[in-house]
Amino acid sequence: MAVSERVGLRRKLPDEGIEQRTDSIVAVDRLHLRGRRLPISFVQSPTYVAWAAQLLNIDPAYFGNCATIAVTGPKPAVAVYSSYNGVNCEVTIAATGKNWLKRPILSVLLAYPFVQLECRRITLLISDSNQKTRQAAEHVGFVHEGYLREFLKNGEGCHIYSMTKTEYEVSKY
Repeated sequence: MAVSERVGLRRKLPDEGIEQRTDSIVAVDRLHLRGRRLPISFVQSPTYVAWAAQLLNIDPAYFGNCATIAVTGPKPAVAVYSSYNGVNCEVTIAATGKNWLKRPILSVLLAYPFVQLECRRITLLISDSNQKTRQAAEHVGFVHEGYLREFLKNGEGCHIYSMTKTEYEVSKY
C-alpha cells in the first residue's frame, strides 16, 4: 500500500491552472531533452507544499519560506526547497511514483539549488524505513552524513544525506 493511500491523499496534484514554465531557472538548457519539454512547474505554491506535507505526514509549517518544483503527470512529485541560508538548502521530495527519478527531471531538481540559488551544498533527510530512496540518493551521488534519532512524529529516525556543488558539477546530472 502506498503512503498516499494510507493517509487518504489524492494521488493527483491540485490543479491551480498553472501554465507549465521552463523559463524561470538559469539552467534553461537543461529543461529540454531532445526538443521535448519536461512536465515541470516552477511555482511557489502553498497548495503544493500542503500536498507534499500531507503525503509525508509532516506539518506544512516545517517548510517555512520555501520554493517548490512540481513534476506533473500520472505519478506526480513535488520537490520543496526550504531552510535556504545562502550556503545550504534542504530538499524534500514527496512522490506517488518514481517519475522524478528520471535523469532529465533529476537534472532540473538538482540544478535549481546549485545553479539558481548558488548553494554550496544541499541536504536531504530520508526516513529510516525508506530504503529505496536512500539507495537512489546514493546512486545519484549523495553522501550519507549521519542519522537523526526519533526525528519524525511517529518516532522514526532520519538519515542525513548531502551533495556539494563540486560533487554536482562532476556528476552525470
